[in-house]
Amino acid sequence: MPLLNFFSLGVDRQIGKGATISIPYRGNINLNLFRSLDVNAPLYPWSSSLRPDPSFGFVRQIQSRGHQFSNALDFTFRGSISHWFSGLAQYTLGRTWNNSGGLAWFPANQYDDTGEYTRADFDQLHRLNIPGTINEGHSASLGVAANLNSGSPYTETSGVDTLRTGLLNQRPAGVPRNSLQASGYVNLDLRWSHDFQLRRKRELPVITFAVDASNLPNRTNYIQYVGNVQSGFYGLPTSALPAKDTVHPPHEVLTRASVDTATAERGWRLPMRGSTPRPPNWQRSGAMKCNSAHHSALSDISYITILNS
Repeated sequence: MPLLNFFSLGVDRQIGKGATISIPYRGNINLNLFRSLDVNAPLYPWSSSLRPDPSFGFVRQIQSRGHQFSNALDFTFRGSISHWFSGLAQYTLGRTWNNSGGLAWFPANQYDDTGEYTRADFDQLHRLNIPGTINEGHSASLGVAANLNSGSPYTETSGVDTLRTGLLNQRPAGVPRNSLQASGYVNLDLRWSHDFQLRRKRELPVITFAVDASNLPNRTNYIQYVGNVQSGFYGLPTSALPAKDTVHPPHEVLTRASVDTATAERGWRLPMRGSTPRPPNWQRSGAMKCNSAHHSALSDISYITILNS
Protein backbone atom coordinates (compact mmCIF):
# COMPACT_ATOMS: atom_id res chain seq x y z
CA MET A 1 0.00 0.00 0.00
CA PRO A 2 1.15 3.60 -0.58
CA LEU A 3 3.16 5.16 2.23
CA LEU A 4 3.00 8.96 2.46
CA ASN A 5 5.54 10.88 4.57
CA PHE A 6 5.27 14.62 5.11
CA PHE A 7 7.65 16.94 6.95
CA SER A 8 8.06 20.69 7.34
CA LEU A 9 10.07 23.33 9.16
CA GLY A 10 9.31 27.02 9.23
CA VAL A 11 10.13 30.41 10.68
CA ASP A 12 7.58 33.16 11.41
CA ARG A 13 8.46 36.73 12.29
CA GLN A 14 6.33 39.77 12.96
CA ILE A 15 7.37 42.98 11.25
CA GLY A 16 5.70 46.12 12.46
CA LYS A 17 2.28 46.14 14.11
CA GLY A 18 0.16 44.45 11.49
CA ALA A 19 2.32 42.22 9.34
CA THR A 20 4.12 38.88 9.53
CA ILE A 21 6.60 37.04 7.32
CA SER A 22 6.64 33.23 7.15
CA ILE A 23 9.34 31.07 5.52
CA PRO A 24 8.36 27.40 5.80
CA TYR A 25 10.03 24.47 4.07
CA ARG A 26 7.73 21.61 3.06
CA GLY A 27 8.62 18.19 1.78
CA ASN A 28 7.22 14.74 1.26
CA ILE A 29 8.49 11.29 0.38
CA ASN A 30 5.81 8.99 -0.99
CA LEU A 31 6.56 5.31 -1.48
CA ASN A 32 4.68 2.36 -2.98
CA LEU A 33 2.56 4.53 -5.26
CA PHE A 34 0.18 2.81 -7.65
CA ARG A 35 0.97 2.43 -11.36
CA SER A 36 0.13 -0.02 -14.14
CA LEU A 37 2.22 -2.47 -16.14
CA ASP A 38 1.62 -4.80 -19.07
CA VAL A 39 3.15 -8.02 -17.72
CA ASN A 40 2.59 -9.80 -21.04
CA ALA A 41 4.29 -7.19 -23.25
CA PRO A 42 6.34 -8.41 -26.26
CA LEU A 43 9.99 -9.19 -25.52
CA TYR A 44 13.12 -7.84 -27.16
CA PRO A 45 13.91 -7.43 -30.08
CA TRP A 46 10.24 -6.53 -30.58
CA SER A 47 10.37 -7.52 -34.27
CA SER A 48 6.86 -8.91 -33.89
CA SER A 49 3.87 -8.61 -31.58
CA LEU A 50 4.43 -12.09 -30.14
CA ARG A 51 3.87 -12.03 -26.41
CA PRO A 52 5.39 -14.30 -23.72
CA ASP A 53 2.03 -16.00 -23.27
CA PRO A 54 0.42 -16.13 -26.74
CA SER A 55 -2.89 -17.25 -25.25
CA PHE A 56 -3.33 -13.78 -23.77
CA GLY A 57 -2.98 -10.34 -25.19
CA PHE A 58 -2.61 -7.23 -23.06
CA VAL A 59 -2.42 -8.17 -19.36
CA ARG A 60 -2.61 -5.20 -17.02
CA GLN A 61 -1.16 -5.48 -13.53
CA ILE A 62 -1.59 -2.70 -10.98
CA GLN A 63 1.57 -2.39 -8.91
CA SER A 64 2.62 -0.28 -5.93
CA ARG A 65 6.19 0.35 -7.07
CA GLY A 66 6.08 4.08 -7.72
CA HIS A 67 7.75 6.72 -5.58
CA GLN A 68 7.68 10.49 -5.38
CA PHE A 69 9.83 13.13 -3.73
CA SER A 70 8.97 16.81 -3.49
CA ASN A 71 10.24 19.85 -1.63
CA ALA A 72 9.12 23.47 -1.56
CA LEU A 73 10.16 26.71 0.09
CA ASP A 74 7.43 29.29 0.73
CA PHE A 75 7.89 33.01 1.29
CA THR A 76 4.65 34.45 2.67
CA PHE A 77 3.72 38.00 3.70
CA ARG A 78 0.47 38.65 5.58
CA GLY A 79 -0.82 41.97 6.81
CA SER A 80 -0.52 45.60 5.86
CA ILE A 81 2.22 47.79 4.40
CA SER A 82 1.45 51.27 5.74
CA HIS A 83 -1.95 52.38 4.41
CA TRP A 84 -1.66 51.40 0.77
CA PHE A 85 -1.64 47.56 0.79
CA SER A 86 -3.19 44.85 2.93
CA GLY A 87 -3.54 41.20 2.10
CA LEU A 88 -1.27 38.28 1.32
CA ALA A 89 1.66 37.68 -1.01
CA GLN A 90 3.08 34.20 -1.37
CA TYR A 91 5.91 32.94 -3.53
CA THR A 92 6.75 29.22 -3.71
CA LEU A 93 9.90 27.66 -5.10
CA GLY A 94 9.41 23.92 -5.42
CA ARG A 95 10.10 20.72 -7.31
CA THR A 96 8.34 17.34 -7.48
CA TRP A 97 9.87 14.21 -9.02
CA ASN A 98 8.25 10.80 -9.43
CA ASN A 99 8.16 7.70 -11.61
CA SER A 100 4.40 7.27 -11.76
CA GLY A 101 1.60 9.30 -13.27
CA GLY A 102 -1.11 7.55 -11.30
CA LEU A 103 -3.11 4.35 -11.24
CA ALA A 104 -3.76 4.28 -15.01
CA TRP A 105 -0.21 5.28 -16.01
CA PHE A 106 2.10 2.88 -17.95
CA PRO A 107 5.86 3.25 -18.48
CA ALA A 108 7.13 3.49 -22.05
CA ASN A 109 9.10 0.25 -21.71
CA GLN A 110 7.36 -2.44 -19.69
CA TYR A 111 10.71 -4.07 -18.81
CA ASP A 112 12.89 -1.01 -18.16
CA ASP A 113 12.19 2.09 -16.02
CA THR A 114 15.04 4.14 -17.48
CA GLY A 115 13.95 7.74 -17.98
CA GLU A 116 10.74 7.43 -15.96
CA TYR A 117 11.91 9.09 -12.74
CA THR A 118 11.66 12.74 -13.75
CA ARG A 119 9.56 15.84 -13.03
CA ALA A 120 5.98 15.08 -12.04
CA ASP A 121 3.18 15.97 -14.44
CA PHE A 122 2.05 18.78 -12.11
CA ASP A 123 5.52 20.11 -11.25
CA GLN A 124 5.87 23.91 -11.31
CA LEU A 125 9.09 25.59 -10.23
CA HIS A 126 7.69 29.06 -9.50
CA ARG A 127 4.32 30.08 -8.07
CA LEU A 128 3.26 33.58 -7.06
CA ASN A 129 -0.15 34.53 -5.61
CA ILE A 130 -1.09 38.02 -4.47
CA PRO A 131 -4.65 38.60 -3.19
CA GLY A 132 -5.04 41.94 -1.46
CA THR A 133 -6.39 45.46 -1.34
CA ILE A 134 -4.60 48.67 -2.30
CA ASN A 135 -5.52 51.83 -0.41
CA GLU A 136 -8.17 50.03 1.65
CA GLY A 137 -10.89 52.15 3.23
CA HIS A 138 -10.55 55.04 0.80
CA SER A 139 -12.62 56.02 -2.19
CA ALA A 140 -9.91 54.80 -4.55
CA SER A 141 -9.43 51.39 -2.91
CA LEU A 142 -8.58 48.62 -5.35
CA GLY A 143 -8.86 44.86 -4.92
CA VAL A 144 -6.12 42.82 -6.58
CA ALA A 145 -5.89 39.11 -7.39
CA ALA A 146 -2.68 38.21 -9.23
CA ASN A 147 -1.50 34.69 -10.09
CA LEU A 148 1.73 33.79 -11.88
CA ASN A 149 2.94 30.20 -12.25
CA SER A 150 5.69 28.67 -14.34
CA GLY A 151 4.69 25.94 -16.79
CA SER A 152 4.36 22.25 -16.09
CA PRO A 153 6.18 19.60 -18.16
CA TYR A 154 4.91 17.27 -20.85
CA THR A 155 6.39 14.27 -22.67
CA GLU A 156 7.89 13.98 -26.12
CA THR A 157 6.78 10.78 -27.84
CA SER A 158 8.04 9.10 -31.01
CA GLY A 159 4.59 8.53 -32.49
CA VAL A 160 5.61 4.96 -33.42
CA ASP A 161 4.78 1.78 -31.49
CA THR A 162 8.34 0.44 -31.65
CA LEU A 163 7.86 -1.86 -28.62
CA ARG A 164 4.65 -3.41 -30.01
CA THR A 165 2.71 -2.75 -26.80
CA GLY A 166 -0.18 -0.88 -28.39
CA LEU A 167 0.20 1.95 -25.88
CA LEU A 168 1.82 4.49 -28.26
CA ASN A 169 3.71 6.12 -25.38
CA GLN A 170 7.23 5.29 -26.53
CA ARG A 171 9.77 8.12 -26.62
CA PRO A 172 12.73 8.76 -28.93
CA ALA A 173 15.95 7.08 -27.81
CA GLY A 174 17.54 8.76 -24.81
CA VAL A 175 14.59 11.10 -24.14
CA PRO A 176 13.20 10.95 -20.57
CA ARG A 177 9.59 11.44 -19.55
CA ASN A 178 8.34 15.03 -19.17
CA SER A 179 11.33 16.55 -20.95
CA LEU A 180 9.36 19.38 -22.59
CA GLN A 181 8.12 22.56 -20.96
CA ALA A 182 4.67 24.13 -21.33
CA SER A 183 4.04 27.85 -21.07
CA GLY A 184 3.24 29.42 -17.72
CA TYR A 185 0.05 30.83 -16.24
CA VAL A 186 -0.62 34.55 -15.82
CA ASN A 187 -3.82 36.16 -14.56
CA LEU A 188 -4.71 39.52 -13.04
CA ASP A 189 -8.14 40.58 -11.76
CA LEU A 190 -8.88 44.04 -10.39
CA ARG A 191 -11.90 45.35 -8.54
CA TRP A 192 -12.70 48.91 -7.48
CA SER A 193 -15.63 49.40 -5.12
CA HIS A 194 -17.09 52.08 -2.93
CA ASP A 195 -19.92 52.10 -0.36
CA PHE A 196 -22.50 54.88 -0.30
CA GLN A 197 -24.76 55.37 2.72
CA LEU A 198 -28.18 56.75 1.86
CA ARG A 199 -28.25 58.64 5.15
CA ARG A 200 -25.96 59.06 8.09
CA LYS A 201 -27.88 56.61 10.27
CA ARG A 202 -26.19 53.22 10.38
CA GLU A 203 -29.36 51.14 10.23
CA LEU A 204 -30.22 52.35 6.73
CA PRO A 205 -29.18 50.50 3.56
CA VAL A 206 -25.78 50.93 1.94
CA ILE A 207 -25.23 51.03 -1.81
CA THR A 208 -22.03 49.43 -3.11
CA PHE A 209 -20.75 50.50 -6.51
CA ALA A 210 -18.10 48.26 -8.07
CA VAL A 211 -16.03 48.10 -11.24
CA ASP A 212 -14.41 44.77 -12.18
CA ALA A 213 -11.63 43.96 -14.63
CA SER A 214 -11.26 40.22 -15.27
CA ASN A 215 -8.19 38.73 -16.92
CA LEU A 216 -6.64 42.13 -17.42
CA PRO A 217 -3.58 40.84 -19.39
CA ASN A 218 -6.04 39.30 -21.88
CA ARG A 219 -3.89 36.18 -21.94
CA THR A 220 -4.75 32.65 -23.08
CA ASN A 221 -3.40 30.11 -20.59
CA TYR A 222 -2.77 26.82 -22.36
CA ILE A 223 -2.72 23.50 -20.49
CA GLN A 224 -2.22 20.67 -23.03
CA TYR A 225 0.46 20.36 -25.70
CA VAL A 226 1.23 17.94 -28.51
CA GLY A 227 4.41 15.94 -27.78
CA ASN A 228 4.21 13.58 -30.76
CA VAL A 229 7.20 14.32 -33.01
CA GLN A 230 5.30 12.87 -35.99
CA SER A 231 2.51 15.43 -35.66
CA GLY A 232 2.42 18.66 -37.60
CA PHE A 233 1.23 20.29 -34.37
CA TYR A 234 4.27 19.16 -32.36
CA GLY A 235 4.98 21.58 -29.53
CA LEU A 236 1.68 23.43 -30.00
CA PRO A 237 -1.16 23.68 -27.45
CA THR A 238 -4.48 21.92 -27.98
CA SER A 239 -6.57 23.29 -25.10
CA ALA A 240 -6.66 26.12 -22.61
CA LEU A 241 -8.08 26.97 -19.22
CA PRO A 242 -11.51 28.63 -19.17
CA ALA A 243 -11.18 32.15 -20.45
CA LYS A 244 -13.02 35.25 -19.29
CA ASP A 245 -16.73 35.67 -19.10
CA THR A 246 -18.92 36.72 -21.96
CA VAL A 247 -22.21 38.60 -21.95
CA HIS A 248 -25.87 37.73 -22.26
CA PRO A 249 -28.92 39.85 -23.19
CA PRO A 250 -30.22 42.40 -20.66
CA HIS A 251 -33.41 40.49 -19.79
CA GLU A 252 -31.32 37.74 -18.16
CA VAL A 253 -30.07 40.28 -15.62
CA LEU A 254 -33.62 40.96 -14.50
CA THR A 255 -34.30 37.21 -14.27
CA ARG A 256 -31.25 36.50 -12.13
CA ALA A 257 -31.61 39.66 -10.02
CA SER A 258 -34.17 37.85 -7.88
CA VAL A 259 -31.66 35.12 -6.97
CA ASP A 260 -29.68 35.85 -3.82
CA THR A 261 -26.38 34.50 -5.22
CA ALA A 262 -26.64 36.12 -8.65
CA THR A 263 -23.80 38.25 -9.96
CA ALA A 264 -24.55 40.67 -12.77
CA GLU A 265 -22.14 42.42 -15.08
CA ARG A 266 -23.20 45.90 -16.08
CA GLY A 267 -26.43 45.37 -14.22
CA TRP A 268 -27.98 45.18 -10.79
CA ARG A 269 -28.36 42.69 -7.98
CA LEU A 270 -30.51 43.14 -4.91
CA PRO A 271 -29.86 40.43 -2.29
CA MET A 272 -31.48 41.62 0.98
CA ARG A 273 -30.32 40.06 4.22
CA GLY A 274 -32.94 37.74 5.66
CA SER A 275 -35.16 37.64 2.58
CA THR A 276 -35.14 36.98 -1.15
CA PRO A 277 -35.78 40.21 -3.06
CA ARG A 278 -38.42 40.55 -5.70
CA PRO A 279 -37.47 41.38 -9.28
CA PRO A 280 -37.12 45.14 -9.72
CA ASN A 281 -39.91 47.02 -11.45
CA TRP A 282 -37.47 49.11 -13.46
CA GLN A 283 -35.45 48.27 -16.55
CA ARG A 284 -31.72 48.52 -16.93
CA SER A 285 -29.53 47.37 -19.79
CA GLY A 286 -26.76 45.04 -18.80
CA ALA A 287 -25.36 41.58 -19.22
CA MET A 288 -24.80 38.47 -17.14
CA LYS A 289 -21.47 36.72 -16.71
CA CYS A 290 -21.04 33.13 -17.85
CA ASN A 291 -18.15 30.88 -18.82
CA SER A 292 -17.20 30.68 -22.47
CA ALA A 293 -14.22 30.12 -24.73
CA HIS A 294 -14.06 33.79 -25.71
CA HIS A 295 -11.00 35.51 -24.36
CA SER A 296 -10.74 39.22 -23.70
CA ALA A 297 -10.49 41.49 -20.71
CA LEU A 298 -13.64 42.91 -19.17
CA SER A 299 -13.74 46.22 -17.39
CA ASP A 300 -17.13 47.71 -16.61
CA ILE A 301 -19.65 48.35 -13.86
CA SER A 302 -20.00 45.07 -12.04
CA TYR A 303 -23.09 45.55 -9.91
CA ILE A 304 -24.88 47.78 -7.47
CA THR A 305 -25.89 46.07 -4.26
CA ILE A 306 -28.35 47.30 -1.66
CA LEU A 307 -27.91 45.73 1.80
CA ASN A 308 -29.53 46.29 5.17
CA SER A 309 -26.87 47.40 7.63
